[in-house]
Amino acid sequence: MTRRQLLDDFAAGRLKYTTSEPGNLKLNIYGDTGVVVGAAQTQRASDPGEKISSGVNPALEIYTLTFTNRNGIWVAVAMHSSQR
Repeated sequence: MTRRQLLDDFAAGRLKYTTSEPGNLKLNIYGDTGVVVGAAQTQRASDPGEKISSGVNPALEIYTLTFTNRNGIWVAVAMHSSQR
């Protein structure tokens, strides 16, 4: 799935999560850059292409968020996630 497809599915309501429980967070600051690494246990309510729209298998998602400090305000500039 491409980024565009993912965003389109969210916007159209075809992809929904019932739970997302973040945990195991680690924050590193490098000057004006902050990097958050963590994991989230997720449960989808619907998944495009699936015939059954409930009970989609839970997944552990590992993610990285990158922030930059712009004039005293931390702004998210990048995110990556993958399922384990």
